[in-house]
Amino acid sequence: MSNRCLGWALGLAQLSFVATAQDYPVRPVPFTQVRLTSPFWQARLDTNRLVTIPFAFRKCEETGRIDNFAIAGKLKTGSFKGLRYDDSDVFKVIEGAAYTLAAQPDPALDRYLDDLILKIAAAQEPDGYLYTIRTIMGEKVPESSGKQRWSHLVDSHELYNLGHLYEAAVAHYQATGKRTLLNVALKSADLLVATFGEGKLVAVPGHQEIEIGLAKLYRLTGQQSYLDLAKFFLDKRGRSEQRKLYSFPWFNNGDPRYAQDHLPVLRQTEAVGHVVRANYMYAGMADVAALTGETAYMEAIKKLWANVTEQKLYVTGGVGSSHRGENYEAGYRLPNYSAYNETCAAIALVLWGHRLFLLTGEASYLDVVERALYNGVLSGVSQSGNRFFYPNPLAADGLRTFNQGFGTRAPWFQTSCCPTNLARLLPSLPGYVYAQQPGRVFVNLYMAGRATLSMETDSVEIEQVTNYPWDGAVRLRVNPAQPTALALHLRVPGWAREQPVPGNLYRYLPLPAPAKVEEDQAGTGAKNPRNGKTGRPTKKSPPAVPQAVPATPLDEAASPVVSLGARVDLPGSAGPAPGPGQGIRLKINGKEAVFPIQNGFAVVNRTWKSGDVVEIGLPMPVRRMVANPQVEADRELVALERGPLVYCLEQADNPVQPNQPLAETTLPDTLTLKAAFNPGLLGGSWVVRGGGLTAVPYHLWSHRGQGEMAVWLPRQADPSHYLLSYFRADDESLYLAHSPDGRTWLPLNQGQPVLRAPQLNGQKVRLRDPFIRWGADGQFHLVATPDRKGTQLVYARSPDLQHWDSLRLLPVMASVPKTVNVWAPEFVYDSLAGDYLVYFSSATEGETNFDAAHHRTWAVRTRDWRTFSAPKVLFDPGYTQIDATIVPLGSQFYLFYKDERGISTERKKHKGLRYALADQLGGPYLDPGQKQLTVPGTEGPMIFRRFNQFYLYSDHYLDGFWSLLQSDNLTDWHPTPHSFQIPPAARHGSVFTVPRAAWE
Repeated sequence: MSNRCLGWALGLAQLSFVATAQDYPVRPVPFTQVRLTSPFWQARLDTNRLVTIPFAFRKCEETGRIDNFAIAGKLKTGSFKGLRYDDSDVFKVIEGAAYTLAAQPDPALDRYLDDLILKIAAAQEPDGYLYTIRTIMGEKVPESSGKQRWSHLVDSHELYNLGHLYEAAVAHYQATGKRTLLNVALKSADLLVATFGEGKLVAVPGHQEIEIGLAKLYRLTGQQSYLDLAKFFLDKRGRSEQRKLYSFPWFNNGDPRYAQDHLPVLRQTEAVGHVVRANYMYAGMADVAALTGETAYMEAIKKLWANVTEQKLYVTGGVGSSHRGENYEAGYRLPNYSAYNETCAAIALVLWGHRLFLLTGEASYLDVVERALYNGVLSGVSQSGNRFFYPNPLAADGLRTFNQGFGTRAPWFQTSCCPTNLARLLPSLPGYVYAQQPGRVFVNLYMAGRATLSMETDSVEIEQVTNYPWDGAVRLRVNPAQPTALALHLRVPGWAREQPVPGNLYRYLPLPAPAKVEEDQAGTGAKNPRNGKTGRPTKKSPPAVPQAVPATPLDEAASPVVSLGARVDLPGSAGPAPGPGQGIRLKINGKEAVFPIQNGFAVVNRTWKSGDVVEIGLPMPVRRMVANPQVEADRELVALERGPLVYCLEQADNPVQPNQPLAETTLPDTLTLKAAFNPGLLGGSWVVRGGGLTAVPYHLWSHRGQGEMAVWLPRQADPSHYLLSYFRADDESLYLAHSPDGRTWLPLNQGQPVLRAPQLNGQKVRLRDPFIRWGADGQFHLVATPDRKGTQLVYARSPDLQHWDSLRLLPVMASVPKTVNVWAPEFVYDSLAGDYLVYFSSATEGETNFDAAHHRTWAVRTRDWRTFSAPKVLFDPGYTQIDATIVPLGSQFYLFYKDERGISTERKKHKGLRYALADQLGGPYLDPGQKQLTVPGTEGPMIFRRFNQFYLYSDHYLDGFWSLLQSDNLTDWHPTPHSFQIPPAARHGSVFTVPRAAWE
């Protein structure tokens, strides 16, 4: 590679500063000037070079992605295969291959790229247009591509594909000096400049990415029109007065938030919509901020970043909690089993976070970049390099095929953006390690290797020796060509400063007494909290580490040495900044030293001579982490972390106990945890052991077969005991059953009623659909259906579920003419209003045919169960529905109900369970248009929560049995993998809890 090309910055993270004077104030050291020797990372980079990139090219050949270019270019005959955005996968693998060529010459790969680029050039139309599906299919293109060029940008991915083309073209030119692909890109970009802009076509990409590609072309060429067009695409988003906003009918009734098109980009303060689209856009905004100097862009993306890291970031660095649209959910909605966390989203977060660091010089952005790299990104590809995760959940039940039809890593996907994105990110990784400014060098990431930096007057070589991330001891030898004054900025990771991420989304629990925590080279003999058995100690060998790195990592038992300084600057932290962390060591040429921390970096400012050595020691105790209480999915749970690595329990190490999910394994705060090296685990890995449990790094899970996995675990045994109220088909009295886990139910009172159907006003009253909850007055309250006809419901009260009083009929619908009935009542206490919302199903048109009646959910309010507000319709989807039950989650309320359309004795497409949503308890509730949750012939939903999982019992009334579904987000429901047992002949009632201590 020529010296001219070596001067360019390469890779996803690399930014060239030759063509433009205005750019990022902190500049990355090109990855071509960094050689990694890290045992941890070099193996991954070698696998990417030798396996992942060749594998990805082969899959692109097998699936027709590459043939599409040859067919479009009339080099061969055939029809289009695949999806409209498949062109982008080819471009991304080319980009990764270019980075690989720059790092290590490969004549065979070079020739392969030359041949492939000829096909791409042939596919380009004379005016520069390149979109193989349209060129091949012409007017027969599917509607998703648009009948004419640029006519359906909301979903066509025409510009998205080109953004990846431009990135690949720049990388290939800088790696090889060849212009073949660059000429294709420039011809395409010139067409865009001629097509889009003020006085031309005013439109924006539906899937952002083109902005990043145009910025790279601008850096390479200095062509101002490319930068102007990138800014134009950003500035026209959310401008309803200038263009029609983008929407998808299936997403919140066409809400333009899905495409980040709801507001002008400078006014957006919350990360919303499709996550990869969003994060690519934010990275593009960072490029425009750097290249134009417009601070408004920087301030906008800093606010968006704060929104993500303070409310929407998983502990693994993953983002995007919803499968439905791959989008950002509301703040603090971070479910574990159903977490989406697309690998591409984590990669895009890395791109965005790294750019924010380059804009600001603040290490807090790198803390998130590191968390995402070691956990949310690295989990996406297997150690073999040819198996991939598209989503990355934080819990798995061992049965669900969450990964695009697979329950473990898959070899490829129909939409394979993630494998090809990994192929281009990993070889660019050396370029993230260092950055510089005049007189300053930033050590961003700790990875063993050697870097050569070009400074103002001369070059400086930095040799880094470390076994990070397994070990926090880092030695850097600084070798300037001549004595050089510079400030060396050593990042002190947030995990070492008691701040796992910026803000208060997560925090560490205090460390236990030093005597209780130690590094362990063997197993532990403590009792297993799952089965009470004792683990068998096994002799383990310490890991091999590079020379001068201690074999036993630093731990929290190490005596504190020297503070890094009193001045601590932590951007985004609330209140006084925490100290840099007990036990952190810093030495210069073997002598302990004190230096300030600025923006998360320890700053060593001195005149360096060849051979000077700086050492930083970062203790790596096993840390327990808890989430902000607003994250309901993680409430009362704990996660494990050591250094930058998040750990998880996996079935391969922790055999599942009968009928007990792995995620219900208790990890008490008092349990002693030890880090131990396991040389036999996937090439050697540090694990965490305690009480017979073994936790492995999250990025290594699912390498040993499909099974259960959990990152978050309960801190204590389930504090609740579960009770089931029900009636029997042959006796409409109140029955109770109890269960320790909500799955195995045992009848109480020897299977006899605890309250028999009473006589009221001289008539026997039924107790159908009995619903019981603990009230604000310290009493249990019962509401039930007294009859299929009438205007009343039946009510009773009890202090202990044994003695009942206040038994009476409540005429809740007496004021509504033609009321047919009141049935399936429930209630919820409204703490904001200080009263009870009592809701029930009623038909009010006096229909004689009961199955044809229009049932709606009505509601009244009461404080004393004697006086009631006027009844109002709470929910009416426009068709008959019954059996409503309301479940709160975060700031939303879910109303589950039975779609009652059809004849009850027949199986129709309805007669199953659905749900509606509201932002307030009192509604309005809107049907999101989702599919029916259960099969026809199901009713009586009974929903309860255990360990932040929701369970839904439904009564298959036509077949005489119950089913049990579970979910952690109330929208994605799956059959429970565990057995359950309902009392014989039980019919619709409710599940409620009492404190386990009170029960016992």
